[in-house]
Amino acid sequence: MCISTQVEEVNAAEPGLMQDAERFFVLTQTDNLWKEHLQAIKFLQQVSARSKCLYCVLICLHVGVFTCSCYAG
Repeated sequence: MCISTQVEEVNAAEPGLMQDAERFFVLTQTDNLWKEHLQAIKFLQQVSARSKCLYCVLICLHVGVFTCSCYAG
């Protein structure tokens, strides 16, 4: 059975149903990929913040300042 026949059968049951299904699947995939992208950005921001804090601690230790504003431990 070819795809065009299946599309015709689905649209015979309800006109425009196949286009609605296609739109739903495309938007769902796009939404999921966007969420993954935002999670990756959040992870990179956290890594960046940690590395800046570690750099600050290392500089404070090197200079001899033991009350580094970045170190909270």
